[in-house]
Amino acid sequence: MATNPKMSALLNLLKNGTESRRLQWQTTPDGNTFRVSLNNGLVRLSRNESEALFPVHVTYTLTILDPSGQLIDDYTPEGEEEKNTLSQLFGLARRSALNLENILDDMLGELKSRVG
Repeated sequence: MATNPKMSALLNLLKNGTESRRLQWQTTPDGNTFRVSLNNGLVRLSRNESEALFPVHVTYTLTILDPSGQLIDDYTPEGEEEKNTLSQLFGLARRSALNLENILDDMLGELKSRVG
């Protein structure tokens, strides 16, 4: 996990809270960035692709902002386990921000009523 134990705890809580739907992520104008607001600031998660490399190199950055929007910290993992954790969190955050679970529920309900 992350080198800093507090960052590890933050990542785990974000992941668990998102999986359990207790945290609701929001979209941003950048389609590869999602954010969640907390009482003491904002957490932003971004997916970045480097097209200069082949195959495309993907990195994830977790940004922590204070309540006024000032940058507190940027975290980009280096180890594979950390990269996988942020990749999973990004997928969960994206699903949350785009309300995918509710959309799928609605589509399944409609299809069941139409098709049987």
